Amino acid sequence: MRTTNLNISECIKDIRTYYGYSRKEIANLLKITSATYSQYENNHRTIPINHINTLSNFYNLNIDYLLGLTDQKRNIIKGNLNLKIISTRLRYFRKKSNLKIEEVANTLNYAVSTLYRYESEKNLVSTSFCYDLARKYNVSIDWLCGKIDARDFHIKSIQ
Repeated sequence: MRTTNLNISECIKDIRTYYGYSRKEIANLLKITSATYSQYENNHRTIPINHINTLSNFYNLNIDYLLGLTDQKRNIIKGNLNLKIISTRLRYFRKKSNLKIEEVANTLNYAVSTLYRYESEKNLVSTSFCYDLARKYNVSIDWLCGKIDARDFHIKSIQ
């Protein structure tokens, strides 16, 4: 299913310009070069989920809204991403949805080993994976990343 990053790049650019920040100011916030940030906005490079989280904290916007997955703004828990929370919630989603890891991997066109690494706290989930998961299964990235404290993981249910 792999998404293009076009929606993500458009959203982060639109929000930056709406709030009146320059690319250089946001690049400084993320501790990256302006050229790197420009690549994110021009769809030449995928912005990492930890940078998305930083932008979410900075703008006080939920990730689902920031990435154009919902029109609903909601209160978020600010802070750093936690591998344990993400891996636990990813396993919880699969079990509640009665899905095997192979099914999710095949549906989203990811290697099973990649999902195992995500679920075992070995790797931080990628932005593309989160976006694809949200689009296919209606899973809130905010919920997955621990930015909201909700029992239900669906985007529509927690708006």
